[in-house]
Amino acid sequence: VTALLEDRAGGVWVGHSQRGVNCYFEDTWRTFSAETGSLGDDWVTALLEDRAGGLWVGTRGEVSRYLEGTWQTFSLEGGNLGDNWVQALLEDRAGGVWVGTGDPMGSSGRGVSRYFEGAWQTFSVETGSLGHNYVDALLEDRAGGVWVGTWDGGVSRYFEGTWQTFSVESGSLNHNRVDALLEDRTDGVWVGTNGGLSRYFEGTWQTFSVETDSLGDNRVTELLEDRAGGVWVGTWGGGVSYHRPGRYRPWVLLRQLEVEREGKVQSYDLSSGDVPEITPDFPVERLTIRFVGADLDSHPDNIRYFYQLEGRDAKRRPTAEGVAQYENLPPGRYTFVVQSLDEDLTFSPEARLSIVIPAPFWRTEWFWGGMALLAVGAVVTGRRWQRNRRLAALRRGEDPYIVGAAIEEPEKFYGRREILAQVLAALRAGNHVAIYGERRIGKTSLLHQLAHHLRQIRDAEHRYLPVFVSLQIAPSEDRFFYNLMREVANTARKEVGADRLSNLRCDEPRAGYSSLDMAYDLDTTLSALETRGDKPTRLVLLLDEADQMNSYDPHTQGALRGLLMRFPRRILLVWSGRAINRDWRLDTSPWYNLFKHEIRLDAFPKEEEDEIRRLIREPVRGLLDYDDEAVAQILAYSGRKPHAIQRLCSAAVRQALAAERTRVTVEDVQQAHRLLTEEDTARAAEEGEPAVYAVRSPVEQLAEDREGYQPESPQDDG
Repeated sequence: VTALLEDRAGGVWVGHSQRGVNCYFEDTWRTFSAETGSLGDDWVTALLEDRAGGLWVGTRGEVSRYLEGTWQTFSLEGGNLGDNWVQALLEDRAGGVWVGTGDPMGSSGRGVSRYFEGAWQTFSVETGSLGHNYVDALLEDRAGGVWVGTWDGGVSRYFEGTWQTFSVESGSLNHNRVDALLEDRTDGVWVGTNGGLSRYFEGTWQTFSVETDSLGDNRVTELLEDRAGGVWVGTWGGGVSYHRPGRYRPWVLLRQLEVEREGKVQSYDLSSGDVPEITPDFPVERLTIRFVGADLDSHPDNIRYFYQLEGRDAKRRPTAEGVAQYENLPPGRYTFVVQSLDEDLTFSPEARLSIVIPAPFWRTEWFWGGMALLAVGAVVTGRRWQRNRRLAALRRGEDPYIVGAAIEEPEKFYGRREILAQVLAALRAGNHVAIYGERRIGKTSLLHQLAHHLRQIRDAEHRYLPVFVSLQIAPSEDRFFYNLMREVANTARKEVGADRLSNLRCDEPRAGYSSLDMAYDLDTTLSALETRGDKPTRLVLLLDEADQMNSYDPHTQGALRGLLMRFPRRILLVWSGRAINRDWRLDTSPWYNLFKHEIRLDAFPKEEEDEIRRLIREPVRGLLDYDDEAVAQILAYSGRKPHAIQRLCSAAVRQALAAERTRVTVEDVQQAHRLLTEEDTARAAEEGEPAVYAVRSPVEQLAEDREGYQPESPQDDG
């Protein structure tokens, strides 16, 4: 008989050396063996019942599990075990089953394997987990650590995903062959080796042997703790030894406290035992505590100490010396606690001392209270100086509003959140987008914000590289593809480096650069961008002032469409202009059915009124404020159009500053409106065309909108 086990139903399982395993239940015997197809081998080495009621049978050739009348075998060949010769079985608290393997004929193995939730994982010397691949003993401690005893590599502990090995070489054991493991009631772990006995407790090791203790033999094979806390030690050839709990409890005494700062030492005598608390006279650089322990049976050299400075140490520290030292302790209250441990593994009562480390004067509450008052004063003074400086700049003519230029900084862009979301969603779906609207409605600013969001977007499938191209100052049509590719190349080189894109055809200015040349360069560019990571890159062409293309030859327009079709969903186009050419909806147009999404950019909707108010107030926050009536008048005059709002605000602020006021009133807004209207009327008369930038009333703005092109509803492209 090699193994015995009683299962939770009351059945008794008997493992044999050459006849498999028998089960005795309700006066009936049943036999399971390799011949019946139940086991991988008839030599049984270990038995285990798991929490699910499954019975594990370790053999010299695989491990088998019996559950609900069915046998399942796991083996090396099946990719489950490190080796087929099973030596030990263990179930951990998570429900994982550990299988230690090793062939005693060759004193070798392939480590320990763990079965959890249907999957196997093997740990070995090769994976950096164990000291030796022959596993002979397994133990789980109360903290959840799994101990693995090996043939010639000491013992290894697996805890929270990390392995740690203890051996002769690390100073932990007196021999590297481990045959037995035990955890006692005080959480100490005993390790029986071929050279004696070792015990691990709170980070420190103690060893016992024939030479120094009363072991019958150094070859320890079995370990058992009895109800009294004594440990029985079975040996090979030396009978059984018994480690009895200590008859006498040890003691520990605090002797001296020394504090040091800048070479000055202050000493306190603690030997009387009635010093509850000490507060040094000055802040401490180094603190030293001396203590001593003993008992009636133990040699002084065998006394161990465990100490902790509560408030500094996360756990107790072991030491064989009667001294503890700390440096650079922050001010505060601490409690020093120490216990001694004798040869019989009995702890002394705790010795305790409260220590209060004073703070230097510059860390006291009164000092920092004064500094806080100074800091508040400095901040107030600094803010007042900064405010006065900005007001002076405004009075010199500096404009806090962005008038006549695109808004590139995200923090200065207000509104359009829903439109931004629509365009981003369309691009992520791989569709082209057309954006149109009157001049100065914010199309260019919107493209800059799209570029910012595309660079920041987190997409599981693609990276996005926006390329902003303006046709406002357009070259001749025959250089369209050349200049477009130059913008793409310059943007891509910032991503991958100039050396990765050094042989593009657009690098040499030459006549006749065609869409075919651009196709070659685009293919090279996209290939280089693929090296950035595991996701493909989408180029997004942000084409501003694209009305210029309305005058291009249809063949040029068709060539651009051909490029987009050549790289489907790799190159996306956002077309932005004042009006969409009505011919684009005809099936004869190069652009027919290209844009899945057409978005008209109008004045701010009422739903974004909070954003409009931020656009008005934020640029001058802390300097000036607006009366509510002034804000309402701005909304009425501007028709909620961003450029008109900024122009009115800029002019109204100048009116308030001229009157040496820090509030913008409705009168300021009305005067600003009159001046801007006169300015635009004069410019229009001089230039002989309508003043397209004029600030008008909402009624006038609506009339102008009706004169513009009103597109049909987008066709259903599905």
